[in-house]
Amino acid sequence: MPENENNTIKQQYHQHPRQDSALVRFLKPIWGRFKKTKLFQAYRHSRLNPFHTTLQKIKADTVEDAREIAINKNLRYFEYNGVRVSTDEPYSLATEAGKRKRIFRNGRNALDVLPRNAQGVPDLMAEEPIVIAILPIEGPSLIGHAALQYKDMVVNRMRYKMDTKPLLPRYGNKANYYLIYPSQIGIDPKQLVRAIEKVNILKNGDYDFIKNNCAGAVDYALKLAGVKDLDQYGPDKLGMYWPAPGNNPFHIGIQEWCRKHGVQVFASELEQAYKHNYIANHQERADTYTQIHQRLMQNKAYKKSWKKVAKKVRQKIMRMPPKMLNNRDY
Repeated sequence: MPENENNTIKQQYHQHPRQDSALVRFLKPIWGRFKKTKLFQAYRHSRLNPFHTTLQKIKADTVEDAREIAINKNLRYFEYNGVRVSTDEPYSLATEAGKRKRIFRNGRNALDVLPRNAQGVPDLMAEEPIVIAILPIEGPSLIGHAALQYKDMVVNRMRYKMDTKPLLPRYGNKANYYLIYPSQIGIDPKQLVRAIEKVNILKNGDYDFIKNNCAGAVDYALKLAGVKDLDQYGPDKLGMYWPAPGNNPFHIGIQEWCRKHGVQVFASELEQAYKHNYIANHQERADTYTQIHQRLMQNKAYKKSWKKVAKKVRQKIMRMPPKMLNNRDY
């Protein structure tokens, strides 16, 4: 089923090159060839595709009339003449907030989420938001990506490092951006800043697809800040789970949490309204995180070595004959 998001952003940004893993470099050409097959095209446009299975068919004279019907049903997407269509209204939140009573995005009225400025008008930046970027499947990587920014603090678990560059210049219009307001989710901004610093130190080092991935860093930062309702794969309550960006049709992961609590914004809106798209000291901060992480690992290794020595001494003592243990000269 073809897709029509009807909100194409024409503005382009410089894209920083990213280093794919050996597995991704191996899979990309195979996936590219498979997508061109008739079998894949038939599956993608059929109801077997989980993205399309639950879509409601709406009949109307025009797609605008069909969208209005879908909005009244609080749908995110609907099927119109065999095409998957978004109910997002292509209006700018920043310029239309004071004029309209409704701007529909992600299955809800976005104006209900936005904070108000001193004049009582909905304003994207009336409260400092958390910005979360979700790269879709088949974007720069095959599995997507998740990253977080709050003011000049960034959590972005890349393959070889924790990146601290601002999100918008890095990802441009290739990412979906969500604004989450701390007051609406009941977390303390100071606690959030401490959580971000802690994550950038502890999650530094080698990337691990299961234990230390991009979504895991964002998930960890939000939970340290006090978020309780993040849903991931696995028995989350037991601490055995696999964090995912959430760019999937199963309503699991960070993106679904963003849709529940925040509002999606266009890249152009973030460029105009957000004042932290440039961070002067990001590299200095990244180096500091790395240095602290290395010191922690060295201390951990040092303590581990002493524990190992102590364990061997205890084992040796326990293997000694009783007479030697009772000898006062020992």
